[in-house]
This record gives sequence, C-alpha cells and structure tokens, in this order.
Amino acid sequence: DDRTRNALGTLHGGVCFLTVPSMFRQFGALLERLERAGLRVARLRLVNDNGPTFAVQVTGEDAQQRWTSIARSLDEGCMQRVSESELQMYFDRAKFPSTAAFDNCTLCLVRPHAVRDGGVGAVITSVMEAGIEVAASEMLSLSRAQAAELFDVYKGVL
Repeated sequence: DDRTRNALGTLHGGVCFLTVPSMFRQFGALLERLERAGLRVARLRLVNDNGPTFAVQVTGEDAQQRWTSIARSLDEGCMQRVSESELQMYFDRAKFPSTAAFDNCTLCLVRPHAVRDGGVGAVITSVMEAGIEVAASEMLSLSRAQAAELFDVYKGVL
C-alpha cells in the first residue's frame, strides 16, 4: 500500500549523482566513503561527458541524510546530484557509447558478494593505485546461466 511504500522509500531510498571529470582518480575513494556510511552501489556507469564522468545510484537506509553528510565534506562542484530519470540518460548506449578502448586491455569483474558487502570502491581504488587505466565501467546483473557462460571462458585460466 502507499503507506508502506512511502515508509520503505524513506528508509531505503536512493541518491543519484554524476561526478565531474576531475574526480576520476578519486572515484574509488569516494565510493569507499559512501560504502562505509552504509550506502551500496545500485547502478554505475562510466561515460564520456566532456571527460570521464561516473553516473551512479547508491541506496540504503537514510540514503539522503548519509549522502548529504558526505557531500558536505567534499569540494564543492565535484559531484552533481541528479534525479533518477536524469541518471537514466547516461545508461542510454546510443547517447553515451562505451568508453572501452578494446586495445591492450583486460576485464575486471567484481563478484556479487563484494558488491553486497560494500567492496566496489576498494576494488576500483586498488585497480587505479596499481596504475591500471580504467577505460570503461558498468554495473550489470547477470542471470546464473549468463554468469556460468561468461565464467566458462575463464575455466583453467584463473
């Protein structure tokens, strides 16, 4: 019913935002702060919007309040809060094609338990600190069959 929807929406709402290109190298650290505050990444995609821009939705209990607390401690203008419908535009591959170079590259998969446990930021930070260029990033949900097919390619490699 409406009452339950409103109550749960307040408790488990989400916050959508875009980073500015100058935040690219600090993005992993930003996600780590959000995850430590109890927020979880629900959607994520790297796009080229006059430079590398992350489009992100985080969710969690008291998401608005937790987000505001962290945002106040950051440099003004490093992120832009957007509505869910505005965020959706950045997931449109016709408007924002993949930023992947597909040249001398590899694939990094963040397993579901790491996402659930709030480890996305730590993975991105580790990759960037190792000097590996992040050319593309997108959060996807796969069915068990799709995941099995994807991992089948890597049997014997990992």
